[in-house]
Amino acid sequence: MTANIKDRVLIHNKLPNTKVKTADDVEMHVFSAFYEHPAMIAEDQWTLLSGQNILIDKDSMKLFEDNVTEFGWQKDHIITCKLIANVKPARLKEHWDKLYRFSVGVREQMEQHFDDNKIHEMLDMAKCDISQDSKDQGENGPKLESTPEEQEKIPPNKS
Repeated sequence: MTANIKDRVLIHNKLPNTKVKTADDVEMHVFSAFYEHPAMIAEDQWTLLSGQNILIDKDSMKLFEDNVTEFGWQKDHIITCKLIANVKPARLKEHWDKLYRFSVGVREQMEQHFDDNKIHEMLDMAKCDISQDSKDQGENGPKLESTPEEQEKIPPNKS
């Protein structure tokens, strides 16, 4: 039965178009199997992949344990990561089940932490902060425009 279990899986990057520039002006690629924005987790939850300019969240790094990893690139973007099990064929099912349970646990924690009420509350707070910044900038400051999620336009402040 273990002959039917694959020794590799492909994980899609939730941040394929994201790059982070460090204080010393080094541009880093970002990979996450879980998070759709780098700010969804604390800065100390990101780690630099040894020998490469790639930041990876610690939850995704957990998936890399006992696996050989191969990033799939499209131009200058990390699109996927292939995990190739580095375990004996008899342990493949146990190995993938362990990673699956871990992934489900991370998703459940995310659902509890990022509930709809908190997200809407954060968006409302961000609107207030942006509106205040716009007022502080005056007519020559940045103008707010609608986003795909929000169709409401906020008129610029005319002082």
